[in-house]
Amino acid sequence: MDETDRQAVDAQGGSAPPLGLFTTAKAFQGAEGTHQTLALKSWAALGLPVALIGDDAGTADAAAAFGFTHIPLGRPGRPRLDHLFAEAAAALATPALCYANADIALHPTAAAPLRRLAREAARRPLLGVARRRNLPFPRRLAAGADGVDVTRLIEDLDARYGTWGGATSIDLVLFSAGLFDAMPALEVGRIGWDHWALWAARDQGAWVVDASHRMALYHPIHEYGAGGGGFDAYWSDAGAVRNTDLVAGRRLTLDEAATHFLLGDACVAVGEAPAEAAEALTPDPDRVVAGGLKALADLGAEWAAADAAAAETLRRPLVDLARFLVMTAGGFVPFSDPRDVARLGAPERLAALRALAPAKAAEQLEDALAADLLAVLGRHRAAGRPLLIHGSGAYGRRALALLKRSGLDVAGFVTPAAYRGAPSLDGLPVHEAEALQAAGPETGLHGDTAPAILVASSAAARVIETYRAAGFAVGDRVLV
Repeated sequence: MDETDRQAVDAQGGSAPPLGLFTTAKAFQGAEGTHQTLALKSWAALGLPVALIGDDAGTADAAAAFGFTHIPLGRPGRPRLDHLFAEAAAALATPALCYANADIALHPTAAAPLRRLAREAARRPLLGVARRRNLPFPRRLAAGADGVDVTRLIEDLDARYGTWGGATSIDLVLFSAGLFDAMPALEVGRIGWDHWALWAARDQGAWVVDASHRMALYHPIHEYGAGGGGFDAYWSDAGAVRNTDLVAGRRLTLDEAATHFLLGDACVAVGEAPAEAAEALTPDPDRVVAGGLKALADLGAEWAAADAAAAETLRRPLVDLARFLVMTAGGFVPFSDPRDVARLGAPERLAALRALAPAKAAEQLEDALAADLLAVLGRHRAAGRPLLIHGSGAYGRRALALLKRSGLDVAGFVTPAAYRGAPSLDGLPVHEAEALQAAGPETGLHGDTAPAILVASSAAARVIETYRAAGFAVGDRVLV
């Protein structure tokens, strides 16, 4: 405990520091194990109490190695955030708590803003957050974590590749005790929980403080590996669908939710902050691509050198990492896997991509991921079927840009009636999904040729089921 903490404790008449960190980890294996080990080592340098919750392989050993409290969860299946938050509140008993994903590394300078936010959170309802910076952390540690200076590693990688992520990936929440006592049963490692947290804080009148100017969250560029079930599971498995249902209508991005910036030692209302405060957090797309290609090249070299059995186990990580790169660069990626992984992972292919301008490299990688999908859509278009995009949000627009660039004209968008809004988008009509499904798979909306439909939605699993229930051929006429 430093002098700042002692003063805060004296003011509160207690003996505990004002802030406790907690997380849950996946099994400490492979690249995920490396990234978690580096992150937790960085947390140990902050001088704050940390609780590591869970039962996966290596969790208890990691807690012991770093001097953290280990809390067995004792519940089968993927952890739920409401359980984690309740366990941490009971174990840490601090006036403010901080949850972060277990692979988020923190620079030692993060200790001061974390404590500053914790002191504010002890005085008023508050949610403190920060944006992440995606870096190509190493996948393996030849000499183990003891031989790695994590601070130096962060600084070196950030100088070469670091840039701000967007306002939708919030991997750390610092909050007043009790703020999330009514958290729904959200699963860890699936979409939606951080957006719900932002909404819940605003719904309760809490300050939402963006502390990115004082600290960053250093996030490894990674695939969604076996511990997470893969890219499509993150977005569309049963847990993702449950999370989506639980947060429906109750979600915000950081740009929408933030009430204050932490500038210096002051919480400054967003409307009173200098214009450059927001401008300074704008991502640099070239650095997004450069860092992603570095991480992809590391994995591609591992894949190319592996024997047949090992190469097959790396196939999904390779595809998922390419998807991560394209998504963070603002592109569209299908949920279906490309057949030709060599288009993504061959070292000579990746070397050629890294020699291109970043925007062109991301575009070519997007084309490689979508090649099979584009071929099917092209056959439908050649047969006279109109192409529709299910999804009129940002992801639907990304799909539209890809199809246009590929020479495929789009007839319009489809979306549920509740989300339809304006009757047109980007000059194209927006149709109600219910009307299209009621018309059936063999006819169009107006009795014309039945369309082919590309699903571009974070709720893809639920959307696909509505088409399947209406008799549409998923995988042929309905693609994702």
